[in-house]
Amino acid sequence: MFSAFYQQIGKYKSMGLFSFKNLQQIGQGGFGVVYSAQRENGEKVAIKKIGNAASQTRIKEEIKTMKLLRHRNIVQFYETFFENGETYLVMELCEGGSLMDYVKQRGPLDDSTAVHILRQLIAAVKYIHDENILHRDLSAGNVFIKDATKSTITVKLGDFGLATNLGQHGTACTIVGTPGFIAPQVFGQNYDQAADVYSLGAVLYTMLTKHTPPTKGPPNLESLKKRNPSAADLVERMMHTDARRRIQLKEIVMTDYVKAKMGEATPGSREHSRDSRSQRSREPFRSSRDGISLERRPPARSSSQPVNSRRVPDGHRAAHEIPTTSRASVEPDRARVRQRLSARGLGSSQEDNSRQQIWPIRMERLVGQRVRTPGGRYIVEMNTRCRFEVVSKGNIVLRILVVEYDPHLLIQTVYVHKMSNRVEHARNETDDLIELTRSPISYTS
Repeated sequence: MFSAFYQQIGKYKSMGLFSFKNLQQIGQGGFGVVYSAQRENGEKVAIKKIGNAASQTRIKEEIKTMKLLRHRNIVQFYETFFENGETYLVMELCEGGSLMDYVKQRGPLDDSTAVHILRQLIAAVKYIHDENILHRDLSAGNVFIKDATKSTITVKLGDFGLATNLGQHGTACTIVGTPGFIAPQVFGQNYDQAADVYSLGAVLYTMLTKHTPPTKGPPNLESLKKRNPSAADLVERMMHTDARRRIQLKEIVMTDYVKAKMGEATPGSREHSRDSRSQRSREPFRSSRDGISLERRPPARSSSQPVNSRRVPDGHRAAHEIPTTSRASVEPDRARVRQRLSARGLGSSQEDNSRQQIWPIRMERLVGQRVRTPGGRYIVEMNTRCRFEVVSKGNIVLRILVVEYDPHLLIQTVYVHKMSNRVEHARNETDDLIELTRSPISYTS
C-alpha cells in the first residue's frame, strides 16, 4: 500500500542503487544511514537510507515536507526510490559535514562567523514557519556546511524527519528532538514555532562554546558573558524557559549582538574587505537588464522604491567603448526601466532624472530598518530579504512585494502577494508583519 505512494511522487521504477557509484557512509542516526554518492554524470549527492523499522507514515510526511521546501539554506531534496523494503532519499550533498562536527574539530566560532551562520538559519527557519512547518529537531547536528574549504561558510538546515505541519495558529504535542536542544514546552506537550527559536538559541550557544547545552535546565552563561555580554544576552533571550517571554524569530536580527557583526566580513572573505570596497568605489554602475552605465553616485531613495544599485567593473573595456552617461543617451533607457517595473506591478520612481533604480536592491547594512511612507511600509528583514506593503489612498494594503536576493547565484526574485481576498489596513513601523498569501506571483532577474 505504501509503495503506491511512490508511484505518485517518485521515480523509483527507473532508479535504484545501481544508478549511483562510490557510495560511502558519512552519517548514521536513529532511523537510517546517510551515504555520499555520485550519479553516472558525476554529480555528487547524499543518499539517506531509511530502514523498514521506521514509521511508514513518518517517512511519507518527511518526503512530502522536503518536496515542498525550496530555499538556499535548506538541504535540497531531489527524488526518492524504494528498494528491498527500504526507502532511499536522494538529496543535496553538503561536503563540509555537520556544524556540530565542525565546531568540535575547530573549537568555538568567532562572533562574526557565528552571526553569519545564525542569519542563514534565521532565514531558513522563517521560511519553514511561513509554510506552517515546525522543524522540531533543530540542532547543531542537523545544520550542514555546504563546503568547509571556502572562505565564506554557507549552511543548510536538514533532516526533516520529525517536522510537522501545524496549520495556522496550531500547536504540537509530541515529545521529540535532540537532548539539550529541546524547549521546555515540548516536555509539556503543548508548543509551537517558539520551540524552534529555543533550539536555534541552543545552536548559537554551541557555536560560541563548542558545547551542547545541558539536557536539564538553562546553560551556564557566565564565561560567555565575560567574553561577549551581548552574545550571552541573546542566547539567554532565545533560550528563555517561558515561551511567552522568549524573543521572537524576527527580532533576533535587530539585537545588539547581531547588528554589531552584520557589517563585518566573515573570516577569509574578501567580499567586504577595505581594499575591495575602495576598488569598487571607482567603478561605474551598470544595469544587468539594459546595459545602462552610469557615473557613480550615492544610492537614492524615492517615495515608492527602496534603495538599490548594482556595480559591475568595466576596467577590462577600452575607454571609448564605455557607454556615455549623457542625459540624451540615458533618458530612453530610464523610461524603459520605469515601464518594466510598472508592468511587473512594482510601481514607478519619481520623475527625477538624477535617480535611477537598478537591480539588485542593496539590502546589506539596512537590516532591521522599518520606514512608513504615504505609499506603504518598507521593512528590511535581513540582508537578502525585504518587503514593501503597498497601500491605497484608503489606507488599505493592495499587495505585498517580497524581494529576495541570492548572493551566490546573483539572482533576485520578487514575490507579489495580491491581497484581493482579504482586507488588511496599513500598519505602523513597529507593528507586526502582515501574513503573506499562499500563492504569490514571482519574477526573477
